[in-house]
Amino acid sequence: MDRGAGAWLFLLGCWLVEAMVWGFPLAFGIFQSYYTTHPLFSSSKSIPTIGALAVGVSYLGVPLTSPITLRYPRYNVHILIFGWLLCIFSLALASFATQTWHLILTQGAMYGTGWVICYTPFLIMLNDWFSARRGLAYGVLFGASGVSGLIIPFLLEALLAHFGFRNTLRIYAAAMIIISGPSMFLIRPRIPVHFQRAPSSAVNSKRRHYNFLANPLTYVFGFSILLQGLAFPLPPTFLPSYARVLALPPSSGDMLLAVNSLAQVTGQILLGHFSDTLSTHIPHAVASLVSGLAVLTLWGPATGVGSLVAFATLWGAFSGSYSVSWTKIAAGMSEGEDDTAGATMMLYAWFSFERGVADILAGPISSILLGNEVDLGTYGLGKWKGVIVFSGAVLLLSSAGGLAWFWERWRGKRVMK
Repeated sequence: MDRGAGAWLFLLGCWLVEAMVWGFPLAFGIFQSYYTTHPLFSSSKSIPTIGALAVGVSYLGVPLTSPITLRYPRYNVHILIFGWLLCIFSLALASFATQTWHLILTQGAMYGTGWVICYTPFLIMLNDWFSARRGLAYGVLFGASGVSGLIIPFLLEALLAHFGFRNTLRIYAAAMIIISGPSMFLIRPRIPVHFQRAPSSAVNSKRRHYNFLANPLTYVFGFSILLQGLAFPLPPTFLPSYARVLALPPSSGDMLLAVNSLAQVTGQILLGHFSDTLSTHIPHAVASLVSGLAVLTLWGPATGVGSLVAFATLWGAFSGSYSVSWTKIAAGMSEGEDDTAGATMMLYAWFSFERGVADILAGPISSILLGNEVDLGTYGLGKWKGVIVFSGAVLLLSSAGGLAWFWERWRGKRVMK
């Protein structure tokens, strides 16, 4: 655990899958910009729901998939491969879409379902491979989509321009097979399959109790995560369209997403490291605070590429790395439980479920907040003002959860007295 070729080769295998499979929906802003100008879909205001579902269902399904993978550890690798194949199949089906709801079902809901089925097993196995360095391992893993984000937006932009969305989806599905397929030989459990067994009946007893449910900090973290999730998918979705309205060079949207991804890699690794060494309240709250201020002070008044690049950098470094600390929060809150591993996954699944609900709600909420007319002389160019103000407000409110750090220290001093 935490060292040796087995741990790092496992992390490499997961990294390749994360880069290709999870990196794709995070670049949905390119499809958002393309679909809004395509004759088949341009009249629909539900296009943001496609990306919101792909991301949201991935979080929403963790409470359903984690009990299965915990109950049947022998089949974790099989479950992972099934989810991976479902993602590929969903892109193949989406390439035949003729209406927006076809894309919502395939590129949105089906893709998100496939990813959560694929993702949950290697997340559970990762917790078994890493303990003391778990935050760092999650930072490296989550940074995979940031690295691929330096390439995928440009690749998708070029493919869409030359081949249209149908062939683009098929080409990317084939690339997923070629690039991430070999990683299946690297992903294996730390404990060999023939030594594994289902959790004991004592662990599965209906009489078990989770003490963290009585801890108010559990709900403080949960509320902060819900609020942050409402804003998380919005800037990457709308930045390419925002840049296009400003008449910036055509590649500006891709460049902004690439800057966001590059900053995200650095932010996730650093936040993962700090979550191993600092109180979980600090990186958690700072990520929301800086993200909220960046939205209101950089994106809102932006009228040129400089402000947008600065915003994309801060957004990637802080908002993009927000979820890295979840696993350390869950592990810390689960200390002393009879079934520590199960309690950790239960709490992590709850956090993921909240993020999923928030991401799905973000799609229709953004559709309501999005204006109809562009006014270059106003905040958020008029059209995006509601989205920007909403995002900044919920992020600042989310960061207020960090005040629990002072309450925790005060409580600790009272106990010592």
